[in-house]
Amino acid sequence: MLKELDPLLHSQLRLAVMSILISVEEADFVFLKEQTGATSGNLSVQIEKLKEAEYINILKTFRGKMPRTICKITQKGILAFEEHVVVLQSYSSNNLFMQNKTIGIMGAMSEEIHGIANLLTDKEEFQLGMRTYTVGKLNGIKTVVVFSRWGKVAAAITASTLILKFNVSEIIFTGVSGAINHELNIGDIVIGKRLIHHDLDARPLMDEFEIPLLGIKYIDIKTKQLEIAEKAVKDFINSKKLFSVISEAELQEFGIVKPKLAIGDIASGDKFFACTQEKHKLLSKLPDILCVEMEGAAVAQVCYEYGIPVTILRTVSDVADEKSHIDFPAFTKKISNKYSVELVKNIFRQHSVNTFTL
Repeated sequence: MLKELDPLLHSQLRLAVMSILISVEEADFVFLKEQTGATSGNLSVQIEKLKEAEYINILKTFRGKMPRTICKITQKGILAFEEHVVVLQSYSSNNLFMQNKTIGIMGAMSEEIHGIANLLTDKEEFQLGMRTYTVGKLNGIKTVVVFSRWGKVAAAITASTLILKFNVSEIIFTGVSGAINHELNIGDIVIGKRLIHHDLDARPLMDEFEIPLLGIKYIDIKTKQLEIAEKAVKDFINSKKLFSVISEAELQEFGIVKPKLAIGDIASGDKFFACTQEKHKLLSKLPDILCVEMEGAAVAQVCYEYGIPVTILRTVSDVADEKSHIDFPAFTKKISNKYSVELVKNIFRQHSVNTFTL
């Protein structure tokens, strides 16, 4: 029987830090940041978790007047890393990387999640916390699909359950959004590169939008997830697939002719935007925002704190104006559920090729 992987080292960033530290006597924070490409906030969180597990020691000192954080692997950390590598090799030799990977898929609209759940084989359903988690296989990869419900709290609860109960190694969130950027139209697709809580304001204790204790405003999405999502979207909108799964009449109803892809900032908050004045007010504070929704930043924050990769995909259902409440439900029923199914299928095709990446 194969041993279980060390959950602390299953995080890509923590594993990267340990692989660096095992090959050097010690390394400072700046060096680790440069080598891993991580943000300062995320790296700080992950090395603190390694310290709590006694896998590394951290020394705070100064170089001249500049503060310096030095990390050094412990004997316990060396043994844990070596054991983790041995287990990884055993998985590889038995061609079980695919089985080890578990992807969680969340959506705030039941229509979208229903379509994705129908893609699974060998399905089982689990009732937990007023939600139904459907577990099965998609392209040979263990997958958990769940309707998260609306809002940041509901999304955070669901993401945490996926990680802690179902041990997912990655989360994909798919759903609709209201366009804030004037160049976006109904039917366009947005991939979140950075997520921000637009309704978070603890001034004067800290800056507006800053996440308490994390010291950051934006949560960055990993480059690999962005690349996979970008290819998935382009393969969908640049092929004839769009017109084979959605009728011409439905596309014309929403003025969808040639949907485009945008990659950038998404703002989340417990508010449905249906007023041009409110949209402009948000843009005055966050001019780079592409679209707004009610869950993405919460999911991204949970994944950030647990060191889990996440992908946020949003289809534009309305332009966040006075007609949003009319466009939104019809679009979700007729268009976005089909978008979500095709995008997930395209993402999983790529995962099936690259079954495991350290």
